[in-house]
Amino acid sequence: MAAFFGEAEGSQCDDLAAETNCHTGTCKTPEPFTLANPELNRGACAFLIWNSIATTHAMLKNYNAALSASGVAVTANQETFMKTFAPTSLDLSELFGLLLSLIPVPLSSGISGFLSIDMMQRAFKKASSDPSAMQDKVTGLIDTAESIGKEKLLAAAKNPENVSVSTIYSKLIDNWKSQIDLLIAAIFKGDDISLGVLENLFSGGMMIDGKADAETIASNHTASWAMQRNLERAFYAAAIPAAWTANGPAPVIVDFGPGCEIDARKYFGTVDPDRYNVGWRCINNNSFILAGVRDICQEICLPNNSGDQGTCTGSYQWTLNVLPGIDSIPDKIPEGGTANWAGVTVSDLLWGVGLNTFFANQAKNIMDPSQLMTNTRDIAGEYKANKMDIRKPGLIRIPVCDAEEAKANLAKGQDSYGDSANYPCNP
Repeated sequence: MAAFFGEAEGSQCDDLAAETNCHTGTCKTPEPFTLANPELNRGACAFLIWNSIATTHAMLKNYNAALSASGVAVTANQETFMKTFAPTSLDLSELFGLLLSLIPVPLSSGISGFLSIDMMQRAFKKASSDPSAMQDKVTGLIDTAESIGKEKLLAAAKNPENVSVSTIYSKLIDNWKSQIDLLIAAIFKGDDISLGVLENLFSGGMMIDGKADAETIASNHTASWAMQRNLERAFYAAAIPAAWTANGPAPVIVDFGPGCEIDARKYFGTVDPDRYNVGWRCINNNSFILAGVRDICQEICLPNNSGDQGTCTGSYQWTLNVLPGIDSIPDKIPEGGTANWAGVTVSDLLWGVGLNTFFANQAKNIMDPSQLMTNTRDIAGEYKANKMDIRKPGLIRIPVCDAEEAKANLAKGQDSYGDSANYPCNP
């Protein structure tokens, strides 16, 4: 292909190596038209098609670099992260579940948002352009990406090896980068499917530079930093609920029904309301609490008033509980403070993550991360104020049910309940 367009052979546009020959070209004098070999005829503007290929390669290469940078950033915080959200001893099988839940991030939640910021904000796009017009053009590329992400997830799930806290990050980042390797090889494969993807991307001259009639976009450095922060945001949005599950007190969104004034004390045992209200939100005049569960007996001892040893009872043994680290992801940052965990908040997890996914699944708890819910994609809405929309359905799954349903299943104990990922909601 490079030779046909008059570019350097061995361009390596299907390679993410630091140095390749996949660069944009300039207008060339066309060779004389020939009827003998019509497949070799190309016009003076053929270089623009090649430049579209080179631009697509550069975009994915930039994404891969941001992915690597975000991997370095989240790995540097792994010890603090685990101490915050999973402070007790961890079940290695649950840690493997944490790894699986994070595998789809770059090619499900990340790729569509990345394309939005990199393509929609190009300087030659009019500020008033309708972004929805771009949606159909990139759908093929995103579908290809998501299918690779799902295949990686399903392949990993077949090998439930034990993983430790120290190895989970390296495995994850290597997996993420290998997905981008597969993606760039797939779209430049040259078969009918990949050519169709490229045709959609290039149609209408979308990838051809033109007059800069919009405000100049941020520098490459700034854009790369924003992309990196968004990937970290997607990482932590997926990692926090998964770490809670691995830690033991599986997260659940409890629906306390209509009204913004509730009394949930009987569901939390002796936990003070000031503590569990950190996870409470009133949404559309309906109260929800993001909580954990207590699966062990909590002894309650009566005061010794008669000279004997007093009595202790094992009440409140299976109740809702406060999730570790939930106070580190508030919706509002105190004045002078700094957002933790890439700015993920309780409301992001409760409203955006849990409820949006729940209602998109017709009020059913579907916890399988391989079901990426691509039918709900909104490319134009992926980025808002340069911040990834982690509230879209399907990115993270937290079970949702009413308080009595959760209480009834907690009373059974998890051993009697079974192994459904919906715990403590109905299987």
